[in-house]
Amino acid sequence: MKRNYEKRKESCPECGSSKIIEDKERGEIICGNCGCVIREKMIDESPEWRAFSYEEVKKRKRVGPPYNPLVHDGDLSTAVCVYVDTRGRSLSPEVRRKARRLDKLQKRLRVSNSKERSLMRGLSCLRDFSHLPRHVIVTARKIYERALEMGFIRGRKLEGVAIASLLVAIRMCGLPVSVEEIAEEAEKREWCEKLKIFRYYRDLEKIGIYTSSFFNVAEFRKAYLSTLCNRLELTPEANELAMKILRIVEGTGIHEGRNPRGISAAIVYLSSLLTSSRISQETIKKEARVTEVTLRNRYTELLRVFRADRIKLRRGNKEEIGRVREMIEDLYREA
Repeated sequence: MKRNYEKRKESCPECGSSKIIEDKERGEIICGNCGCVIREKMIDESPEWRAFSYEEVKKRKRVGPPYNPLVHDGDLSTAVCVYVDTRGRSLSPEVRRKARRLDKLQKRLRVSNSKERSLMRGLSCLRDFSHLPRHVIVTARKIYERALEMGFIRGRKLEGVAIASLLVAIRMCGLPVSVEEIAEEAEKREWCEKLKIFRYYRDLEKIGIYTSSFFNVAEFRKAYLSTLCNRLELTPEANELAMKILRIVEGTGIHEGRNPRGISAAIVYLSSLLTSSRISQETIKKEARVTEVTLRNRYTELLRVFRADRIKLRRGNKEEIGRVREMIEDLYREA
């Protein structure tokens, strides 16, 4: 029986010969000079069918481009090239006119009804947030598709519903990204007003597309604090201390009903004071997108937890800083 051999650009470890042959039927790589079996029991990656002509190969192929969830039809439709043929040669003016007509018809067929048009417009907005992880965008597409099926878009802006779906996906995936930043970016691009986006965001919960129980607030709080520390370039010591303070805060319950950004900003500020990191309130509040009043109120509440509200912390005062850090370590061990 004739075997399927293929030459490979390798060298034999025994004799150093470059005459290497791959036997695909046996799944072996052997040396054509000394007969040494270099590799065996290889996985056969060829198709399970056989073909004896080019036409049979074309008929039996079952593969194509991968499914793309960020395109309304999965990017599985045909694209008509209007400039060159399959061999890369330029088309004549007459053939080019025919190709353009075919391309126009093909684009119309790709979007055959109003649902597909709405899906295409919504996904075009989601694709513009390519800096977000892909699984978040895919989750947003599923939420947006379900809203389309339930008729949620009637009387609402498609772009606003798409961004509201993205906000829900961010919360469901536990991504430490401020939803206000996403809404403001959409408003800058004149897709939809910020207030309308948050209204659609709340309406999605009312119609049962998601519930607040889907969100892991504890994980989001921890991830957001870690992100804030990285943005402000805190030292490893300050970062570790901030995580300890967060664990103590979660045990006391003062974070309930509070914005995670305000709590995180106060923790970062306290941590910077205790580690002598020179980060001002102005810098922290801008990065965390909270007001100065919120930052000071949450900071005061933290000091009460550590029984240090009567201590006036100042940068460089080692005695006061040492006392507060001892209190934090004691509460951390208890937690």
